[in-house]
Amino acid sequence: MDSNKKTNTVKQKVKKILKKDNKRKPKAKFLGFKLFEVIVLISLATIIGVFSGSFFTYLFMNNRVPKVNSSKYIDEFEEAFNNVIDKYYEKVDKSELIDAAINGMLSELDDYTSYMTPEQTKSFNERMEGEYKGIGIEFITTALNEHFVTGVFEDTPAQKAGIKVGDQIVKVDNLNVSQLTGDGIANYIKGENIKKVDVTVKRGDKEITLTIDKTVVTLPSIIKKSFESNGKKIGYIGVSLFANNTYNQFKKALNELENEKVSSLIIDLRDNSGGYLHVTENMLELFMKKGSPLYQTKEKNVTKTYYDETTEKRDIPVALLINQGSASASEVLASAFKEVYKAEIIGKTSFGKGTVQQPKEISNGGMLKITTSEWLTALGNTINKVGVKPTIEVEIGNDYLNNPSDENDMQLQKAIEILSK
Repeated sequence: MDSNKKTNTVKQKVKKILKKDNKRKPKAKFLGFKLFEVIVLISLATIIGVFSGSFFTYLFMNNRVPKVNSSKYIDEFEEAFNNVIDKYYEKVDKSELIDAAINGMLSELDDYTSYMTPEQTKSFNERMEGEYKGIGIEFITTALNEHFVTGVFEDTPAQKAGIKVGDQIVKVDNLNVSQLTGDGIANYIKGENIKKVDVTVKRGDKEITLTIDKTVVTLPSIIKKSFESNGKKIGYIGVSLFANNTYNQFKKALNELENEKVSSLIIDLRDNSGGYLHVTENMLELFMKKGSPLYQTKEKNVTKTYYDETTEKRDIPVALLINQGSASASEVLASAFKEVYKAEIIGKTSFGKGTVQQPKEISNGGMLKITTSEWLTALGNTINKVGVKPTIEVEIGNDYLNNPSDENDMQLQKAIEILSK
């Protein structure tokens, strides 16, 4: 079964699972990222193993923010904190109270200045690195605390053991998972002392126990395939995330398609909420001419333009697919292809995330994300709250929503039509 069919199967099975009880909505799980990288990512709640965040830039604000004497304000907070601890009628979790206080403070600022707990930061770092130690599954947790497998990565212990999409996880070793959150299950499996786990899943009316070894799992962020139309072969690369290993996966897929003699390329950024900016730059540099502008940043009255500094380039016709879930790094890529490469952009206007955040890890292992500037397109156009507008606006189609397939995907079919002329 190819990757597209697997993706469609996941969507259909999860849809059926969640339709059983309209109260069963996936709990949002958030992950984290590394400080020394530049990241572009939009905050979107999604299933475990996927991600959320914003556009982060470490080099901005590097020792440039003057410190103020904040002792008066800290004293006020400490007074309030101690009064709550001493006088509240029930027991208070101090760590949770501090987390809530930080979130409350940042909520007074813009939508993207925010805080991630130590657990969220650790998990997100793994996702953005593109690999982690585990068994190789993705799953959702419903509001009723039921856990359903939504993805099984290829060539992983979970796949080899026989776990399938749609399986309900009912036990991990001797733990009753109905009493655990999704993060609780993930953290247990990722524990340093855990080398293998017995996972019991419910499949139909049967319960099956599978022994699964732990290993380093590489997270795929690329789907590659090709289409034939009007005697032409059209390459397709779907990009779900700009993780640390996405560039290598993308370049490998691109080289393979070129060896297959494709005449054009579709890059699918739909529902891609972002990732590392350097990965986006590297991917653009595979196509753009040396000296081409890629994007700009604007901080107060200072605007800086970033250019392609490599000699590699391509002139293959390219069409990009975007939708309302394409954000941040996806918008950097799409806008550069639109303005500089003159590619067709097909679909719906993107999300419109155009501000820059700097991440700062704090002593508890959590992370602050503080908005420091705005990013602009290669030609200096504003994206924030505007988005990238497609050159050809196309709905995906009701048939696709009811029965996901390449044939029913009107945005994909429009790209194939244009590139096969």
